[in-house]
Amino acid sequence: MVPLSRVSLLEHPLPAPVLGFGPPALLDMVPISCCDDLLAEPWSAAELRFRLERLLERSMTVAGTHTFTWSPTQMALDGRAVPVSLPEHRLLDVLARAEGDWVPREALAAAAGVGLSGRALDMQVSRLRRKLVDLTNDFAEPPQLVAQRGFGYALRW
Repeated sequence: MVPLSRVSLLEHPLPAPVLGFGPPALLDMVPISCCDDLLAEPWSAAELRFRLERLLERSMTVAGTHTFTWSPTQMALDGRAVPVSLPEHRLLDVLARAEGDWVPREALAAAAGVGLSGRALDMQVSRLRRKLVDLTNDFAEPPQLVAQRGFGYALRW
């Protein structure tokens, strides 16, 4: 969340959604491209929660005609959902937005909030991989969460 008086100071594009907030008089002065959503004061906790949930939900079309969505609590394909943990969601968000490109291990570990020592990242990726298989078990060619040894991972549809 960013006060509307500070929105113009942000560098764009940002790696995370921006929810601007402030008095209604400032809403007309903020360029639409600066925020993903605007929230006029006064606002309720319920409205804030609803808008944040909408901002955090992502969507893309995969395998031609299927709709894949993900949020901090679940991922879904054509309406069929599988629960995910917050670290799994963060990994999925980074990998899906990379659109099949390789993402370095360091970036994934930082996004998931796990360290690079040990196998914490590999275990999170393994859990996410199993959930993707469960979600797409009827696909002729399910998505692949592939590893490049010593570098990182990519999500390929």
